[in-house]
Parts: sequence; C-alpha cells; structure tokens
Amino acid sequence: MSRTPLALASLSLLMLGCVTEDNFSEKFASVTCRKMRRCEPDDYDDFYDELGDCVDDAEALWDLVQDGSELFCDIDYQLASRCYRALKLATCSDYEDDDWSPESCEDYVVCD
Repeated sequence: MSRTPLALASLSLLMLGCVTEDNFSEKFASVTCRKMRRCEPDDYDDFYDELGDCVDDAEALWDLVQDGSELFCDIDYQLASRCYRALKLATCSDYEDDDWSPESCEDYVVCD
C-alpha cells in the first residue's frame, strides 16, 4: 500500500493550521467564535444567530490586532500558527480560565 495518500492527508491537515498575513484575522476570528459557541453557549446565543455573524464581528477586531501589532512590531506567523493550533486544541476549562494563555500566543508579536 502506498504511503502517498497518508502523507498528502497529513500535509493537508498541517496546512489548515498555517496562519499567514492574509488569513490571520479569519483564522483567529473563526477559532474565537467556535470556542465561544462551544464553551459559552449562553453568551454566544445572546449575540449571534449564526457563526458567520460572529466571525464577521471578530474578524474586524482581529484586523485591528494585526494592524496595531504591525504598526511598531512584526508578527511571527509561524508562532501565530502555533498559537492558533493551541487555541483550537484548548479545552473549555482552558478557554474560560482568565490566567490561561499558550506561550506561543504571548510571543508571536516580535518587537525589536
């Protein structure tokens, strides 16, 4: 049996977690809204009927984060990808803990 399909599937899964300058806001908005919908359903339902509405609102905020970060600093998109994956894998307990933050999420903005 060929390993090529498995390798291609693995590569595809890795690429889904890659954050770039072009998809930064979209990726982080999506993970933010999905966690909110799953972990804080009452709050989510108070504001949104559809996931797309939440993503639109959150994407605007993440655009501001990206633009503000790039105003004086740089974004390490490889670390941003790690942060994104950590947020996707976070449990609701992690998500709801005000003191929890993956290390990669603290380091993806690089100011020299």
